[in-house]
Amino acid sequence: MKILVVDDVGFMRRRLEQLLTDNNHVVVLAESGHEALNILQHDCTIEAVLTDLNMPGMTGIELYLQAKKIEWIFDDGNVGNIAIPFILITASQGRDVAKYEGQNLEEYAKGLGFIEVLPKQMGNNNLLNILAATQGDPRDVCSLDSPVGNLAGSLDQIEAAISDLMGVANVEALESLQRELEEKLVRVSGAIKMFADQVTEPVA
Repeated sequence: MKILVVDDVGFMRRRLEQLLTDNNHVVVLAESGHEALNILQHDCTIEAVLTDLNMPGMTGIELYLQAKKIEWIFDDGNVGNIAIPFILITASQGRDVAKYEGQNLEEYAKGLGFIEVLPKQMGNNNLLNILAATQGDPRDVCSLDSPVGNLAGSLDQIEAAISDLMGVANVEALESLQRELEEKLVRVSGAIKMFADQVTEPVA
């Protein structure tokens, strides 16, 4: 399972990373909500998020609310919002209920959609069992093997190939290649625009 761990305290990040990697999980680390949001926007292979509550700049709850707005392109061409389990980790006991619309922290967070709220002094087995319960079938979302991922990868390969050619090809050959690529990119751009228009076309 690929898990994003978000905490501004280095000790907590390292502790969770060690626990999870020792139990065969892949771990991605972020030290702020903003960094975690950027990771989620660019990595659709994340399968769960463990986030601290109180962090400078963006709380764990704010991160969750912003993450819910992220759209991923599914392998079938449909577009949908991010839907991965979030676990909130906190040293707070939820005493300041005014922050949570009159509810305690656990009730408020679960009402938003967090699957669990855990204290920082949690038992290791408790966390691992919760993660095991969230692990289901692989989600059919964008990946390196999806059409979107393949297109991006192909463009990267073209860019690398052109850099290699700069050292060995003559100017005439490069100019010919440039014209050919420009013609093909125009067609690709048109096809992408057509697809995007179809995806965003309002339903009558």
